[in-house]
Amino acid sequence: MSGVYPPSEDTYLLLRNALREVRREDRVLEVGCGSGKISEELSKVAREVFATEINPYSARFAHERGVEVILTDLTRGIKGEFDLILFNPPYLPEKATDLESLAWAGGEGGIEVAKRFIDEAQRLLSERGRILLVLSSLSEISEFLEHAKRTGFEVEVIDEERLFFERLYVLRLEPRKSI
Repeated sequence: MSGVYPPSEDTYLLLRNALREVRREDRVLEVGCGSGKISEELSKVAREVFATEINPYSARFAHERGVEVILTDLTRGIKGEFDLILFNPPYLPEKATDLESLAWAGGEGGIEVAKRFIDEAQRLLSERGRILLVLSSLSEISEFLEHAKRTGFEVEVIDEERLFFERLYVLRLEPRKSI
């Protein structure tokens, strides 16, 4: 699994919440699927599951697990509507310096990739679409929340897990309904 982000605490936290959230009729997109663990599990429940991955080694690994994966940056080139979009973004406040660090380096404040993701993902949400996203207490969460609200999302923290050096949060984002 060299060069592939292995399933970790954040993976299992997102998976647990995705399994609670997913409906049998959902079209699901997992962005940045890494090993493909989440997509593999959700494909047993949801109508359709697709994944994207920027790292070719991870994409190949996920494909070998039976995941329909597209090699791309975030959602670039993806078309259609999805009912559930998942992302365990790189969230450490560091700049990526190579292919492997793309899996954990989230840029300035640890939220640059996550902000770019919600800007892109909004166009892919179905009428009842929602996003589940993981963030860390090591990143600038309040700045991300402000950006999400400015972008037109309602945000709710639906789960959290305390680790030795950080706290992980699962956020649920839905487009704000106009009255």
